[in-house]
Amino acid sequence: MALSNKERLARKVKKIRKKSGQGNKVSPVFIIAVIVTIAAGVWLYMGFNPSEVRLNHIIITKNTENLKLLKGETARFHPSDLCKIDKISTNVLFNQGISLTSTGIDVNMLLYEAKTLEKLLADKDMLKRHQVTLEVKRGQHLAGTVEIVVEPDVSDWVARAEGAPDSRTRVDVLEKAVDTGFVDPKIIDMLVDEYIASKEWRKATDLIEKIAGDSPEQEDIRKLLKVYEAAKNNVKIADMLIRLIKLSPDELPLRFRLAELYENTGKRENAITEYRALLEKVPENDRPFIYKTLGYLYSESRQTKNAIDAYLKALELDPEDVNLYYNLSGLYERAGDKSNSDKYLSIAMEKKPDDIESRIRMAEGLIAKKDYKKAEEYLNEVIKVRPNYTDAWLMFANLEEKRGNKKALREHYKKILSLVPGNKTVLFNLGTLEYETGNPKNAKDYFLKYLTAVPGDIESREFLFEIYKKEKNDKSAYEQASKILDKNPGKKQYYSFVFDYLNRQKNFKTMHRIMDTGLKKNPGDTDI
Repeated sequence: MALSNKERLARKVKKIRKKSGQGNKVSPVFIIAVIVTIAAGVWLYMGFNPSEVRLNHIIITKNTENLKLLKGETARFHPSDLCKIDKISTNVLFNQGISLTSTGIDVNMLLYEAKTLEKLLADKDMLKRHQVTLEVKRGQHLAGTVEIVVEPDVSDWVARAEGAPDSRTRVDVLEKAVDTGFVDPKIIDMLVDEYIASKEWRKATDLIEKIAGDSPEQEDIRKLLKVYEAAKNNVKIADMLIRLIKLSPDELPLRFRLAELYENTGKRENAITEYRALLEKVPENDRPFIYKTLGYLYSESRQTKNAIDAYLKALELDPEDVNLYYNLSGLYERAGDKSNSDKYLSIAMEKKPDDIESRIRMAEGLIAKKDYKKAEEYLNEVIKVRPNYTDAWLMFANLEEKRGNKKALREHYKKILSLVPGNKTVLFNLGTLEYETGNPKNAKDYFLKYLTAVPGDIESREFLFEIYKKEKNDKSAYEQASKILDKNPGKKQYYSFVFDYLNRQKNFKTMHRIMDTGLKKNPGDTDI
């Protein structure tokens, strides 16, 4: 039976209602998916929009080393360090909107490739200390900062100083290093040496004392000692040695130096005190020397008995030293003990009757002590035995040079030249003596002979130049001056004579060559 349209519609409605009732049961999976989606959305929103933007850390590759800098930390770099920023960690998801800024350095370049910092700094003075702040921002909000300090090291300052063209520039560099805070011993030593070289003793000592502070260490005192020795300030040298001895009482070379200083400066009693203190500490083989020195000091102080005692103790330890017998003979003679005086003199003569070498050595020692008369006596004894002994005449020459007796010195040199013809040193010294004593003709002969042996010597040519000028022998004077300039174009005092002579000779080609060479050696010299 066919259904009417109304019936068909009613049946469809029933089916729909039945299906609708079945859909009221919601799947748990669907509910979980919805919750996860909502949570993810909240998480993403909070990740992209935190309540406070915060920098966690920055990772920088420094050469082959990875540095992790937390917010607010500082790292130090050298200008030549190869660096790259590998990571910026913030609490913003995917660093959305994060930027890196800084003044004084092109920091963004470090985000893309490794660069040496010296290429990125705005200030190219690599001896300065550059402190740079890296700011991590989101918009106008500061997430945090890290500090990087780019500064040279000691080797940079040393290299700059060593490459300086002159002492003044070198001092400026080293002083700047110290002012910047670089007080490494290498820099201090270099600066002290420069002060010493320019005889700025006060600057040197002030620098050392400033670095040492109120409690100088041994090394500081040794540096001060070095300065005072260069300045030949014997009082301060003694003070420094005394301070060092107190700090290192077993360092015997210090006490030896102090004793010798007192001895050489005429403070015999102080020297005696130090040498006697050394006797208790030195090895056995050093004691003969100390007893001999004490004997000499006592003798010079007219303490004859103590001198004899010291020499006798030295004799016990070194009975083969013939000079001890001579010394004892003289001391006993001074004390009025003729018997012992003759006794020790006889022993000395028996031991080495032909010992001219000892006499020469004794003469040398006496010359050093300025006892010229006694030295002359010993040398005369040698000459009596061996009249043509060159070493004796050389020592005579040394004696007369110390005395300042140029006339006698000249005669001794002539004697030596007769024994050793062509001796270069004697030829030069004779030339100098003849020149200084007003005999330029003789001086010229000696200098010309000397130049035959040493053609490259400048000093002898300078003497010849002056001699020829006085003789008005311009040609010969020019020859010497031109050879001097060939050897040393820096001798500017000869250019005016050479140019004047060549101008008169109309030899402009040679003049131009010498001018060109002179200007290369002395660039910018207006006189040349």
